[in-house]
Amino acid sequence: MDNISINRANYLYWLGRYAERVYTTISYLRHFYDEMVDKNPMAYSEFCNRIGIVNRYDNKTDFIKNFIYDETSDISIAYYLNKTYDNGIVLRDVITSKTLSYIQLACNVLNICHNREEYIIVNLQKVTDHLIGFWGAVDDYILENNARDLIKAGKYIERVELYNRFEENKDIKKATMDRLLRYAINLKMDKNTFQDINFLNITDSSNYEYIKKYIDELSKAEVGQ
Repeated sequence: MDNISINRANYLYWLGRYAERVYTTISYLRHFYDEMVDKNPMAYSEFCNRIGIVNRYDNKTDFIKNFIYDETSDISIAYYLNKTYDNGIVLRDVITSKTLSYIQLACNVLNICHNREEYIIVNLQKVTDHLIGFWGAVDDYILENNARDLIKAGKYIERVELYNRFEENKDIKKATMDRLLRYAINLKMDKNTFQDINFLNITDSSNYEYIKKYIDELSKAEVGQ
């Protein structure tokens, strides 16, 4: 049976959240970028409002440059990608070097673009491609079930959070909730996991908060102990 310490559980959870934050944020950023180019150069203001950050940007170019590449800003894509890598490094022995390598590749792409001052959205496609590779490696190479499930639970919690902010289609959000529930149940069904929670009839957003609270608490506890 998998044994995960309190500290490691937290790293696993946030590895999933940070990786998904980068991936899904880029997905929405592409949509708003198209609007900035085709219709409204100030569309980034609405993006900032949706994601919950203060619009401190002078114009479209300033937004793209700093929101994506400014590593010193704790709201930038570069910052979140670096946090993903930092968590991955700590967990290298659990997630394997192969899995970690996809995060490193994504970081490399962003660094190269920044060094070349190529501040264009199309470059982010390679970042998301490597993150897709990362998620595939999570499934293929992580042998500890609880470790994998905590990462995936963090992933889908982050996705639901962003879907709520951007008012995603309810069917798409429901499908994500179903996946989150599956990983939460996997963790609960481990006979050595001590948290007790009733997962019957979970269908609405209030129940989502219930699941999120459970996963948040689980990531601070000893899983499998």
